[in-house]
Amino acid sequence: MENELIVIIIIGIFIVSYFLLYLFFTKKHKKQEALIAALLQDKESLSKKNEDKKEDKETLSALDESKNSKSILVYEQTKKLEFLESEVLRQKKRISDLKHIAQNANMAQEDFLSNITQEIKLPVESILYDYSELKLKIKDEKSTLLLENIKKSSQRLLVILNDIIDLSKLQAKTFDIVEDVVDINFLISSIFEKKKKIAKEKSLDFTLKVDEKLPNYLMLDASKVEDILENLIDNAIKYTKDGSVKINVLVDTLNTALNSVNFSFYVEDTGAGIAQEFQNKVFGAFVKVENSDEKTSQTVGLGLSIDKKIAQLMHGNITFKSDGSKGSVFRFSLSNVEIPLWSKDEVDGDESVDFSLMRENTKVLLISEDNDDYETIKDAFSKSKVTLFFYSTLREAFQTLKNEEIDLVFVDVEILNNDDGAGSKVIARISNASVVPLVTTRVKELELANTPLKPSGFLKKPLSQSELFKISLRVLNT
Repeated sequence: MENELIVIIIIGIFIVSYFLLYLFFTKKHKKQEALIAALLQDKESLSKKNEDKKEDKETLSALDESKNSKSILVYEQTKKLEFLESEVLRQKKRISDLKHIAQNANMAQEDFLSNITQEIKLPVESILYDYSELKLKIKDEKSTLLLENIKKSSQRLLVILNDIIDLSKLQAKTFDIVEDVVDINFLISSIFEKKKKIAKEKSLDFTLKVDEKLPNYLMLDASKVEDILENLIDNAIKYTKDGSVKINVLVDTLNTALNSVNFSFYVEDTGAGIAQEFQNKVFGAFVKVENSDEKTSQTVGLGLSIDKKIAQLMHGNITFKSDGSKGSVFRFSLSNVEIPLWSKDEVDGDESVDFSLMRENTKVLLISEDNDDYETIKDAFSKSKVTLFFYSTLREAFQTLKNEEIDLVFVDVEILNNDDGAGSKVIARISNASVVPLVTTRVKELELANTPLKPSGFLKKPLSQSELFKISLRVLNT
């Protein structure tokens, strides 16, 4: 009896804390709405006064042109215009001040939410610790169920707190996307293995299929992609009683020339689906969406709302289809995802390539001031029947470009960008050769000045023979 009383007291404390937190954020939201309404009202007032000013100017101009206008009227109109101009400046300053106040309020809100999250996390973590201790001591079934409820509610509270922090950062535009090289196949398979156990407990057919065309490595924010995909899978498993949950990863378009790919994650389930009248609320914040067959509510909360905003920050989106009775398909798409370039320093087994596979009687031109580029390319193509020309400047390469049927040009990107892109214009004008710029940065950070060229790909310096082999084989043997 004493153990049950302890459990009930803990639950009561948890519920009161959650309710107070909800009241606080509701009040904060109303204040922000009032501030926005004031800004809009000031904007309308300013627009109206600007229109009045324009009308008064037109009136004054007409009076000046009229021979019969009286000086007193001109004086009054001039004074009125001066007053209006000062009023416009005053209103502009007020709007600027209000905007500054709103920005500061957003920053203060973000700081407050971050601090309060940490403050609330401590007692919640303490509750979870107490749960672990009590679970070892309490054996009766009823108390065990209450303990499990405490655990689930505490974990849910932590999720909500983290969602509120993310939403605050998104609203204040301080949410950061940090891209790095990601082994995308490993990431996807890791998520799948993590969720397989949960699906197995519900006897669901849980499958994964990844498009073979998907590159092994991509430039992504791995933690954000993982959070979104896990949330979509969790929802699919949670609201599917029987049947299957399928994950398909498909390449939409692959642009090897620009080192980018568009691809999508599809999470398909055979659950009850989402009723038609609730489908426009799925990505709303803190809404409940009813299942079609079962009259039960799904608490969407902030998860999908935040996920969609984060996906859009990553140049992607989240959409879904549901006929209201036969499950749902959620699509998490990502566009223009960069495929990383690899330099010699980043590639293992760089020498294990066979350049003798290159098509015979092809001609390659290298334009670079870097002698290391020349040595790497010369050494590689010495094992083939490819003719290699090398020049340190475009001026020196001009006659060869003009007189020879060059198949492939490797050129330092700085030479292409010289003189506002003059180099790229020259190459495009006198040759039909495929062009591969040699770069030291990511493609995303690259700027090709006024270039009419459409690169056939890029190589990162110091040059890797294996990467050189891949791009040369694709261009020369096609």
